[in-house]
Amino acid sequence: MYYHEIISADDKQLPVKIIIHQGPDTNIPRHWHRSLELSFTLQGSIDDFFIGDRHYKTKAGDLLMINSDQIHSVTFPRKNRIEEKNQALTILFPYAFCLKYIPKFNYRTFAVQPTKEMKEAREIKRLQQLLTELFQIKINRTSLSELKEISIIFEVLYWLCLRASTTSSKKIHLNSQPSSFEKLDEILSYIQDNLKTNITLASVSDHFGFSYNYFSRFFKNNMGIDFSSYVNRSRTQEAFRSINENKFQTVKSISQKAGFSNQQSFIREFKNNYDITPGEYIKKLRRLS
Repeated sequence: MYYHEIISADDKQLPVKIIIHQGPDTNIPRHWHRSLELSFTLQGSIDDFFIGDRHYKTKAGDLLMINSDQIHSVTFPRKNRIEEKNQALTILFPYAFCLKYIPKFNYRTFAVQPTKEMKEAREIKRLQQLLTELFQIKINRTSLSELKEISIIFEVLYWLCLRASTTSSKKIHLNSQPSSFEKLDEILSYIQDNLKTNITLASVSDHFGFSYNYFSRFFKNNMGIDFSSYVNRSRTQEAFRSINENKFQTVKSISQKAGFSNQQSFIREFKNNYDITPGEYIKKLRRLS
């Protein structure tokens, strides 16, 4: 059983999620998410990075890409978790962000060549420099850190699209995944396209020809979250992005555009996800502008 992870952007104006790894290493069980993920090892190594159907061992300078919906995990031997001082950086590009900024995202596959095959290439060195700089910015904060982070994120994304991706004439389905994932991906795409409508468990199960009870079990078993909670969280993420794009909206209009029928439900969901109410977050952004 693999668990599904819902990726949200950082609780700032940053449109992606950045994770700094240093100190004691922790195993990450097999899971999947719809986001595009980039892993960069700065120091030490990752003993077993499983992606799809392959196992990788990284060293300092290595980069790995995890495509949308691809099953992956990280495993460290017990002794290495204590003895070796590792440093790594993970960037998660949320699915909606990828759809907005990456042309033909659902028809694109990403892969970074092993550095031993490209160690003399200026292009890979530039990407390593950008990610090292991003790592340092996350540790040593200044008043301009967020601005620089955004600049680096889009340069990294441009590099990946230009030099580390290929496109297909057909929508990408990764063969290493169970067949049920293809149907689930279709369902999630349908939900994403209809978030602003009165989408319900009954309407989606009917659209895909499932019984209500079967679809309810199928969704929760594969996503680790019930249908209503997933829809509300996805709508909240859309609202978060909408606020960052335009901080002069009202809470009511944001709630309605995100697909919430009840403003209080929206405020409660937003607070649960971001530890701040939408009204407070809007005021915060206005003060910073």
